Amino acid sequence: MEFNRNSYEITQQAAAWFSWLEVAVITTLVIVFCQLAKPDDPFFLNSTIAWPVVAPLLISLRYGFFKGVVSAALLLLIIVLWQRLNNDANNLTPTYAIFIAITSMVAGEFRDTWERRLSRLQESNQYRQLRLDEFTRSFHMLKVSHDRLEQQMAGHSLSLREALINLRKNIQGSNQHQNLLSKISSAVANKIMALFSEYGSIQQAAFYQYTEQGIQSEPLSRLGEDITLINDDPLLKHCISTRQVVSINPELVKKINAQHSKYMMCIPFIDSNDHLYAVVVVNSMPFLSFQEPVQKLLAVLAGHIADLFSAIQVVDKLEDVELTDMLVNLKRSLININKHELPSTVISFNIENNDAGYQVLSIIKQIRRGLDLIFEYQTDSTVEVICLLPLTELIGVEGYRNRLQEACQSQLGMSLTQLPVEINIHYMSKDPELLQSFIRKHCSHEHPLVSYSGYFA
Repeated sequence: MEFNRNSYEITQQAAAWFSWLEVAVITTLVIVFCQLAKPDDPFFLNSTIAWPVVAPLLISLRYGFFKGVVSAALLLLIIVLWQRLNNDANNLTPTYAIFIAITSMVAGEFRDTWERRLSRLQESNQYRQLRLDEFTRSFHMLKVSHDRLEQQMAGHSLSLREALINLRKNIQGSNQHQNLLSKISSAVANKIMALFSEYGSIQQAAFYQYTEQGIQSEPLSRLGEDITLINDDPLLKHCISTRQVVSINPELVKKINAQHSKYMMCIPFIDSNDHLYAVVVVNSMPFLSFQEPVQKLLAVLAGHIADLFSAIQVVDKLEDVELTDMLVNLKRSLININKHELPSTVISFNIENNDAGYQVLSIIKQIRRGLDLIFEYQTDSTVEVICLLPLTELIGVEGYRNRLQEACQSQLGMSLTQLPVEINIHYMSKDPELLQSFIRKHCSHEHPLVSYSGYFA
């Protein structure tokens, strides 16, 4: 509905003229009735009640102080003119005039006071109604957003731990794994994009391998419609130069003129040795997924995938898959806590080399979670076990100790303090030297992790 200011002003003017017309008509009608009721004293100058006061009284109650006073003045003026023209013997006394004036003014002031009070209440009510309408609209928008979020998150908790477990199952167990040294296969790229679609709700994206010659022109995998690769895109260039996940945001727009970018987000696959394997360019994803936690999740996934690629090269050098996994994941945990503040914990077990010790080692392997890594090294007298608990902080470690304690109590009938095992815990920090010192302190000099502790630097 449109608001016409001109028609509104005309209506207001018409209402003002009508009110003045009512002042004249009501005053005249009251005088006429008084004339008909008492012709010898039409203004009731000698009566107990001055009935002509009804005219200014009605006007004051309807239109307020000013128009009431005008009506009273008009009435008194008519009385004076009537007496002069008709030589009326009834004189207008000051008491009569004061009574008419005071009555009209009191009634008018009473009406104006209540009108101001009602006007303030009406304005307050209109303001509250406006706020209520805004709240109602916001509530319905929030409800719609919440319903969409529930639909999006149904059966999907965006758990980083779950995502990494699925990552290892889908990629590390792929029959294409051995070919990653030379070229990432389309099958592996498709699995990676499927993970990104599941945990990042990405709708349109492409996976490009990165080599010494630069980004390959043809994508290994796609989601949604085709995406044209633009090598000089400001967002893509910034992603490769900084080796970080970048997305469109106000700060980046000012810094690199990212408003000209054709992409929403670029995700690099950087291993723990800062080697770039591939880049995913994202062109479309839901607004609810375009937020920092999802971007952090995708960045961590990309880093772990790159570590799987680089692990093959390390395996070729070390020829020990378990040692390779432990080294790569320890370094990745250091990167996660430095870049994303994701906690991890390392626990060392020094177990005596006897039957009771082997039973404890068996229990440690039984309670291992999906992401936990265990590397054991046996000496003549002890079995040295290093256990990495990714994404685990103080509360998680306490839960791990409680499960280990309960398992030992139920299976062996003894507590940890009664068993031949020494436990030491290191909560990983941003300083790699603390991790190196922990491993050197609680492992023998021949331990492989001590020999390769410089890998964490």
